[in-house]
Amino acid sequence: MLKKNEIAIFNTNDFNKCVNIIEEYWDQHYGTFDIEGKNGRIILELTTGGWSENEEIIDEILNSWFWALWWQESKRGGYYKFMYVEKMSFVEETEENSQENKNMGIEGKTFEECAINNSKQVAEKNVQTHNVTINTEKLKQLIKENYKYNDYTLQGKIEIVTKLAYFENDKEILEFLRYMED
Repeated sequence: MLKKNEIAIFNTNDFNKCVNIIEEYWDQHYGTFDIEGKNGRIILELTTGGWSENEEIIDEILNSWFWALWWQESKRGGYYKFMYVEKMSFVEETEENSQENKNMGIEGKTFEECAINNSKQVAEKNVQTHNVTINTEKLKQLIKENYKYNDYTLQGKIEIVTKLAYFENDKEILEFLRYMED
């Protein structure tokens, strides 16, 4: 089935490479492989069709970063949905980006207000999104206040932080998770 070096790719944050590997091995005569990209979202829907080789692929990626980061839904009968979404990024606040926030009219607003406003604009019309900058300590505080963070499993914690922030790689995610535990 999947080779060791291919399985290792599923423990990176390279969604496209992972999808290409799945597509290479997925038996589409029995199952389905549907991928659609639109508005900064890529949705991959797979059905195994009961085909054992397709089910083996699912078994091999079940405990990977690919699954933890992008899995959205599973249904009885071998249906799986994964979603990659371009996210807002968070960086340390500086005088320069603080001024940028003032210019954009978002200074002093909470993360939720910015995200809700951004979502409404995107839903209403096709607009360019901007990165919102926020102090790392403030992000930690917002997560702790709005989620029962310590009650989540590792996968749940990963889902929370990756929905709220953009990370360049897995190392950044792990560093932020460690920071959240302090």
